[in-house]
Amino acid sequence: MVVDKLIVEDDPELMRWISDGRRSVRQTYNPVNVTRRYVWVVGVLGALSLVALTLQLFRTTGARAGLPVIPFQPPPPLVELVPVPAGTFEMGAVNTDACANRDEETPQHTVLITRPFAIGRTEITRGEYIEIMGDRPDPDLPGGHDHPVAFITWFDALEFCNRLSQREGLRLCYRRTAEGIVCDFTADGYRLPTEAEWEYACRAGTVGLFSSGTHIGGCGPDNTSSDLESVAWYGANSGGAAHPVGQKAPNPWGLFDMHGNIWEWCWDSYNYYEEAYDAPISDPANSGSGSFRVLRGGSWFGIAADCRSAARFANVPDQTDEDFGFRIARTLPQAETGPAPAALEFDTIPQ
Repeated sequence: MVVDKLIVEDDPELMRWISDGRRSVRQTYNPVNVTRRYVWVVGVLGALSLVALTLQLFRTTGARAGLPVIPFQPPPPLVELVPVPAGTFEMGAVNTDACANRDEETPQHTVLITRPFAIGRTEITRGEYIEIMGDRPDPDLPGGHDHPVAFITWFDALEFCNRLSQREGLRLCYRRTAEGIVCDFTADGYRLPTEAEWEYACRAGTVGLFSSGTHIGGCGPDNTSSDLESVAWYGANSGGAAHPVGQKAPNPWGLFDMHGNIWEWCWDSYNYYEEAYDAPISDPANSGSGSFRVLRGGSWFGIAADCRSAARFANVPDQTDEDFGFRIARTLPQAETGPAPAALEFDTIPQ
C-alpha cells in the first residue's frame, strides 16, 4: 500500500497510527536482539561440544594418565538362564522303554558333563526374538510375544545367539570356516545346547520317561500320559497351538517346557548312538557336517512318546515348521554353579 506523504502530514491521526506501528515492529523484530540470541545459541552449542570432546579425551587418555575411566556398560541380559552344574547321567532310552526307537535312542550310555553351563529357563519367545532380530518369522501364528518363537531354522538360532552375544559384549561362539560352521565352547557367548547338555538339563537328575514321572498310555498314535499333563503342552491338551512359555510346572532344576510346547534345536548333527560304549563319554558334541541337526523335547502337536526325555528328532538345518523353536545356553566357569542336585528315581518303568 502506498500512502501519499502530503495526506499523511495533513492527517495527524494517521501519522500517530503509522508511528505507533513502526515502534511495535522495532520492538518485535529488533536486529540487535536477534543477533544477541544467535550469539547465545552458538555459544551454548559450542560449550556442549567442548564438554563432549573433553569427555572423549578423558576416556581415551585417562587410563594412561592413571585417572579413573568409565567402563563400557553392556545392557542387562535379555534372556533368563539357569546355572547347571557339571555331572554324570545316563543318556538314551532304557531297554524297558516300550516307546523307544531302538535304532535312534539306544543303547543307554553314561555321559560326563565336565563343563558347567547355563540354559534358558524357557524357550526363546517371540518378544525376545524380535528384540534381537528385528522381526519374527511366524507372524501368522496366533498368540502374543510371550509365546515361543516358531518357524525357526537351525541357522536362524545360531544367528540369534551371535547377535545376542554381540549386544551384551560377549565373545561369539559361532564362526564360519572353509569346513563349515564351528562352535567355540570356551567362549562366554550364547549358543545352542549340545544334545547331551539338553537331555542332562531335561532329566534334571531324574531317570524316568519324563522328568515328572513314568506313566504313558501305550505307544500308539494317540498315546497320552497322566505324568505329562502337569509339565507339558502336547497334542492331547494343547488345543492345537503353542502356549505362552512357563505356564506348566518346571522340572526339578527350574526349567519350563522341556517337554512339549515346541521342538528345540540342538547344536549336534544327527547320528545313531554307537552299538556299545566301553567307557563314559565326556561332553559329546557331534559337530560333523551331517545333513541333519537334532531337535528335542516334542511339541504341542505331538504325542506323549515324542516328549520323553530320551526322544530324538532331526531335520535339515535350513528346514523349519510351525513347531520348531529353540532355547539358548552358555558355558560357565566352575565357580558360577553349585553342587548337582540329587537324582530322583521313580518306582516303576513301563514294560
